Amino acid sequence: MNVRNALSSYSVKLLLIIALTVLLFTALPASALTLGERVAMSGFLSFGGGLSDAEPYPGGNDPNDPEDRANPSGQTPKYTAGSGRFIFDNTLSFNQDTRAGLQINFNIDEKTSAVLQYTSRGAVNNFDSVLSWANLSYAIRPDLTIRGGRFSLPIYMVSDYLDVGLALPWIRPPVEVYTTVNLTNLTGADLLYAHQLGDWVWRTQVFLGTSELERDEFDAEFRNLIGLNSALLGNNGALRISYMEYDYYISPWPLSEQHSQLIQALLNVGMGSIADNLNPNGKGVQFFSVGLSWQARGLGIQAEWAKRNNPDSSPDVDAHYLTLHYEYKHWQPHITFAARRERNENERFPPNMAQLALISPQLAMLTENSLHALTGIEDNESKSVTLGLNYTISNAMIGRFEIAEIKNIESTGFFEYATKDKTNHLASFVIDMTF
Repeated sequence: MNVRNALSSYSVKLLLIIALTVLLFTALPASALTLGERVAMSGFLSFGGGLSDAEPYPGGNDPNDPEDRANPSGQTPKYTAGSGRFIFDNTLSFNQDTRAGLQINFNIDEKTSAVLQYTSRGAVNNFDSVLSWANLSYAIRPDLTIRGGRFSLPIYMVSDYLDVGLALPWIRPPVEVYTTVNLTNLTGADLLYAHQLGDWVWRTQVFLGTSELERDEFDAEFRNLIGLNSALLGNNGALRISYMEYDYYISPWPLSEQHSQLIQALLNVGMGSIADNLNPNGKGVQFFSVGLSWQARGLGIQAEWAKRNNPDSSPDVDAHYLTLHYEYKHWQPHITFAARRERNENERFPPNMAQLALISPQLAMLTENSLHALTGIEDNESKSVTLGLNYTISNAMIGRFEIAEIKNIESTGFFEYATKDKTNHLASFVIDMTF
């Protein structure tokens, strides 16, 4: 009932948007834009559900792992993928993979165009309509375009159509890679260059701006963001590389009154350097990714690797996946291997923690617990194998079913709390369509 009501509410919002757009352009003088010639609308819709067989383990699986968070209340662990974007547990849920979007393209003149895209996701914003894209582009030359406004952040292979399920080979992109940086949109500007190289097209994009992310614990802001995305595109495949860096800020800071007291205690004993180490605000982060895809005679391969370097006490992570798929008539079976690891576990803690332990063993223990709590948000090491089967219903509709085996490498992996077994499973289905 909740999903149906939410979708109904969202449909009303979309109809209002369409009606207002039509009224706006039909109200213009005849010499101005003509709706049929200057405006194009398209949309996408995905409906699906899933559940996990993960069972709670109240004490935590590994007493020697301080980030293997205990669950004394015995609550069923949720598959959160670090950011809370994925929320499957042992109850069938339709929020995660039910989403919709409407895109409106405006051709203002031969060189100028604009795009608006509204999206709605159950898992992220409870089906509230969000303006995901709002940008204006100008063709300086046929091969060089500049854009300004809000657009997709081009750091992954499928960034430009991340929410358009019909364009993906899976129900959702492998979370091990696609949560390395939990950003999807950028507000700023970019410059796009395209050049024909025989049967291939070389596309390069320089971008800059800001982005933001809302989490349960805090809000994150990514300032002074700048990056490069370059791709070689052919009829049967693609090779893409991306680099990005930004300054990271979170609020509130300190995160709580208890956290504030800990920082003040460190300052009181002359350990301000440890307090600075705990504070991520204003510190730089680097991100790098490489991806490739190839398809011939029905057989296809897609692979991607991503790495994020964090400042000071935060985890450095890298992740990868490999997808193999085959197309036979209306059927497309596929298998995906994915993993995510932390790479600086022995280097991220302040070197003077031993000195703090001599000054105050209790304060050292509280500081270490705080470090584990902070890094536990991102320190979700995991690997998975996903088997899937897609069925093409029509050119505009695909049905999908997937079963994933998810193994926690360290801590609770991608689960919110410790699970009874280190290996758990996730079953999902979805119907993707465009219109």
